[in-house]
Amino acid sequence: MRINRGLLVLSAVTLLMGASGFMAPNKVAANQSDLVAQDSSQPNSKPEGARRRGGRGFAAISGLTDAQKDQLRQIHESTRQQMDAILTAEQREQMRTAREQRQRPSINLTEDQKTRMRTIREDAKKRMEAVLTPEQRQQLEQMRQQRPQRPQQPQS
Repeated sequence: MRINRGLLVLSAVTLLMGASGFMAPNKVAANQSDLVAQDSSQPNSKPEGARRRGGRGFAAISGLTDAQKDQLRQIHESTRQQMDAILTAEQREQMRTAREQRQRPSINLTEDQKTRMRTIREDAKKRMEAVLTPEQRQQLEQMRQQRPQRPQQPQS
């Protein structure tokens, strides 16, 4: 059960931050707006984040300016670095290996790590929402409400 809770926490990090549109590798093209641009010549074309997460995340929000995209990327990168700093070297290696194998990571987080990560996630969420206009925040809230709910993990 402890392993599943660790997985839940790490999965929640990605989902809550809407990281789907910002998880592009470091080899991003100079014009990063291509990540969310749609090609109308392809009927099934979706924004990058929408392809990966079923339309969830900040990449699926319409009308983001380049400045907003840059701010959201900076917040995401800063958050990722803070989260990474909380993990031990062994946990980071387990995460890297799981990512390479396209599997969910199986790491045991201490209560302190969970608390610190939760605080970082909440702060990042507030900072990211502050970048959005009221209309974009409303759109994000609607997307969150439409997101399927996952069953709660039992508290141990």
